[in-house]
Amino acid sequence: MEIQQALDNLIEAIKNSEEYKQYHMELARLKEDEPMYRRVCEYRRRCMALHVVCGHNKFEEVTAIRSEFEDVIRNKAALSFLVVEQKFLKMVKIINGGVLEAAALEVDFLQEEC
Repeated sequence: MEIQQALDNLIEAIKNSEEYKQYHMELARLKEDEPMYRRVCEYRRRCMALHVVCGHNKFEEVTAIRSEFEDVIRNKAALSFLVVEQKFLKMVKIINGGVLEAAALEVDFLQEEC
């Protein structure tokens, strides 16, 4: 029960953060343009795939994706969303890192060099 209360407090703190509020505000704004929202989702999928898969030509692949999705990068609503999404994800990464460190969960296997 003690852990559940701490989790509830953490969730409440996240929901009250500027990062969370901005993320959801920009997401709602982006979703008003359904075709652009779909393009942004595809861009995010492709970028995430590059971060997950090891490869030797990541720079070339990132350059190719940015060129292919230039319309997304130049769209004000899309770019605003992507910027605040990165800020929100940075906060989530800090939270995850803190929990993993505090729990002494061994995650060294994730550090494989690509």
